[in-house]
Amino acid sequence: MRACCLITMIVLLNCPVHAGGPEFVAGASFFDPTIKGVPVTWPQGVVSYFTDQGDLSPTLLGPNADSFVATAFGMWNSVSTSAILMTQAGTWPKT
Repeated sequence: MRACCLITMIVLLNCPVHAGGPEFVAGASFFDPTIKGVPVTWPQGVVSYFTDQGDLSPTLLGPNADSFVATAFGMWNSVSTSAILMTQAGTWPKT
């Protein structure tokens, strides 16, 4: 029984896992092709973000999700040693 559990754990630990990723990534298809591979920077550390019009999860619906994200970014904005300021610039059109 112990060997079976050990084998099962080894198999499960070796399974690849995938997380959600960004919709757009800096590169030839989204940003200027001449900056492909160059780190993207924001002037004066100000990052404008957009939220989509959908739900973040089955329990966190659209407006509450926007508030959740704004609160999280607000916490980062209040860190005195942070060199970044995140501001909501609007919502993405529904697709």
